[in-house]
Amino acid sequence: MAVEPDEFAQRYLSGTHLYGDDFGPEEIAAWFADEAEGYSGLAASPGGENAGYSYYALNELHALRNLPDQQFSRVLGVGSAYGHELLPFVGESSIVTILDPSEVMVNGPLDSRANVNRLRPTQSGEIMFGDGTFDLITCLGVLHHVPNVTFLLSEMYRVLLPGGTLVLREPIVSLGDWRRARAGLTLRERGIPLRLMDNLVATTGFNVRYRSLCVFSLTSRAGRLLKQVPFNSPSLVRVDRAVANAVRPLDRYHAKHWWEKIRPTSVYYVLTRPEVDHPKITVSQAKPEQEVLDT
Repeated sequence: MAVEPDEFAQRYLSGTHLYGDDFGPEEIAAWFADEAEGYSGLAASPGGENAGYSYYALNELHALRNLPDQQFSRVLGVGSAYGHELLPFVGESSIVTILDPSEVMVNGPLDSRANVNRLRPTQSGEIMFGDGTFDLITCLGVLHHVPNVTFLLSEMYRVLLPGGTLVLREPIVSLGDWRRARAGLTLRERGIPLRLMDNLVATTGFNVRYRSLCVFSLTSRAGRLLKQVPFNSPSLVRVDRAVANAVRPLDRYHAKHWWEKIRPTSVYYVLTRPEVDHPKITVSQAKPEQEVLDT
């Protein structure tokens, strides 16, 4: 969809519409080709995931402590790359599928298990499994790398078992103007505006078990000063959550001034598919903001 520069800013950088969500097949294919190995290049850079996974404490606080009390038997990691994020979620008997486009970010800590499989995603976002296949899906920092976010989220809902759980984390700021190259980011990635993300969760049909803002913009700097990996520090992630939610009113999707960048930059959800699907609600019926559940 071609948009004039000023109209682009009004439509997308304002956070009122999600860029790429209405793309057709050819545009989606071009995006897929650009992003397939985009993250693997960043992972190989100094401090990247090749040097170690940096979000265990963040996932512990926001996800593991808020999961249903059960053992998960069939687990899908959407965009899980090496699979580090899945380690705390799966047991020895869990059947695990890692859905990731990279042919480089393989041979992770789970790959030696006989019950772990790797698949490449389809360009369209269709997940090639039947309805209700998985009782747990993780999707951590992945949706903002794909164009058709609404469709992929609906596919995760479809393949999730009724009563099953989706763990989801996404950036809610623009990550800069993605029409030009940005240091430390892939070519196509852009954040998902919080209001749109909340509405997508609601209109897809999920129940919200837990929701919190996180990844405050100054937390990484605090980690460097304290010589800690910030989101692997239990104390820092608790402070991060408290501060991120305290300054929520200062949020802006695309910052133009330095002071607008002092804000929470991500949202974390633990979502469940209802045991019985309820009628899908419209965007106008969805609550733009939901209470943060601190458990």
